[in-house]
Amino acid sequence: MSHRPKSLIDECLHTSLVKIAHDRQYEAYHVAYLGMGGLQDNELMEKVRAAEFTFVTNNAVDFRRPLAWG
Repeated sequence: MSHRPKSLIDECLHTSLVKIAHDRQYEAYHVAYLGMGGLQDNELMEKVRAAEFTFVTNNAVDFRRPLAWG
């Protein structure tokens, strides 16, 4: 049984990326559609980890240090 990664797209990126991913048979969600818009970075990362998302963002610098600590 293969586990396909599911992506969570950050609010700094356009919601249209969800459709692009779906058109290519990838499972993807946008934070705006899941009620996660406006969450603090640490709150968002808790949800990313809990749901085992691959997090897609253009603000990687905001997440590198917290991930290294976690």
